[in-house]
Amino acid sequence: MCLKCGSALSSFTDCPSCGSKWSETHSDIPVLLEDWQQHQNEIESKQSGNTADWYTEAQLEASNGPYRHHINRRKNYLRELLARLTENRKISKLMDLGCGDGSNLTMLRPFAETLLGCDYNLLRLKRAKNLDVADQLFCADFRNLPILSESLDVVFCHHVLEHIVQDKAALSEILRVLRPDGKLILGVPNEGAWFWQLAYRLQPATRENTDHVQFYTRDSLNSLCKDVGFTIKEEVNIGWGVPHWGIDARLRKYKPIESFLESAGKTFFPSQCTSLYSVLSKSN
Repeated sequence: MCLKCGSALSSFTDCPSCGSKWSETHSDIPVLLEDWQQHQNEIESKQSGNTADWYTEAQLEASNGPYRHHINRRKNYLRELLARLTENRKISKLMDLGCGDGSNLTMLRPFAETLLGCDYNLLRLKRAKNLDVADQLFCADFRNLPILSESLDVVFCHHVLEHIVQDKAALSEILRVLRPDGKLILGVPNEGAWFWQLAYRLQPATRENTDHVQFYTRDSLNSLCKDVGFTIKEEVNIGWGVPHWGIDARLRKYKPIESFLESAGKTFFPSQCTSLYSVLSKSN
């Protein structure tokens, strides 16, 4: 879709209707932004500051890190959820919004006929392209998606929304591009909970090295989604730990400890989980 006039486009190209020249290609990846150079300047400035690792560090390595058991638990839930949503029928059009290096594209591939990957960081999209999993990757602004209204069946948005200042605008765009019976699978960290606010207070330097700008709780996330126009179909809390980032990482790398904390957290501190998941649909 042309970002200037909204006309449908048959390919990633400049618009024949209004003549707008907004499309570029880098490493065979379409860049669908109104001002690519301004966008790239902003990304490059972030790649050189305190939060550089968030924009440059390889994401695929996280599966071998201290939180690998937690990540596996999250992916097991997501696979089970996708199996339920598809009912042995593949999703016609599924988009991973904020696909990054492509760490979730391989998981999503078996469930989609057409799999799209979108990110705002071209460096990460180049890495995702090397996986050769998605049918199409493109660079875009999540608040102004170059996608026709009501054209996607499922949008997968996994630990992305907390990085966006205008989170309501991003959710509104997702609502616009979903078909009337479409679903949003949304995952965010539960960093507004007092456990994890305490962790930031105990280690304030951690906050300086993250680009998280939203700190959700279950209540605040639900309120935001309903305000945009979504209906909540399912809520799941996953992951419990110790409210100190350093100690938490050292403990949870051991599967028996991670499993014990998961069990104890569900029983005694259900609202203090580390990850919030929601399945959302358009309100009737």
